[in-house]
Amino acid sequence: MQPKISDIQVLSEEKLKVVFAADIPDRVVPISFVGMFGLRVGMTVSPEILDQLAQAEEVMKAKAYAKKACQTSEIPHSKSEIIKLLQLQGFESESIEATVLDLEQSGHVKDQVFARKWVDRRRKSTPRGKRVLRFELRGKGVDTSTIDHVLSEVDESDETESALRISRKHARRYKSLAPHVAKRRLQELLLRRGFGYDIIQRVTATLETEKS
Repeated sequence: MQPKISDIQVLSEEKLKVVFAADIPDRVVPISFVGMFGLRVGMTVSPEILDQLAQAEEVMKAKAYAKKACQTSEIPHSKSEIIKLLQLQGFESESIEATVLDLEQSGHVKDQVFARKWVDRRRKSTPRGKRVLRFELRGKGVDTSTIDHVLSEVDESDETESALRISRKHARRYKSLAPHVAKRRLQELLLRRGFGYDIIQRVTATLETEKS
């Protein structure tokens, strides 16, 4: 025997709760479903509609969870990170796809914005060269074309200044070392931080000029 709707409760301008007379869980779904399926009290609901109501409720839960994650984070989430968060919560792939599409359309998830903010945050706190930044952004799931575009916006003079700032800070720690050892240590440090050969050579020359 197919279940009947015993009550419909409007929860907000966007959603409502469908209550069933049988031992069927209540479903919170978009308010547009009233017109879409002709929902009304006393209506007998087919298994197909029940499945669609259940799917709609999961999508709403996934969207609410993802938007909260975006709003409470200090930096934006990449598309890949949102997908992983939703997978960990056990949401179905269809709900995840619908959620990510909605977040992209609403501007909550934009990989280009995420990548720019990641690079800017690194520059201000723990500077990295483009090589390491590329590796980090790939690890965050940002696609190659977006990474290339964002890193192309990084001015070489800014990257050089970041490398110089790191070098000056660490040069003070290497004062007790022989000059050639201190120089090698700084170059190795900059390499690990992802800075290119030209920048390392430029920074090394600047530091030697400052010493003389």
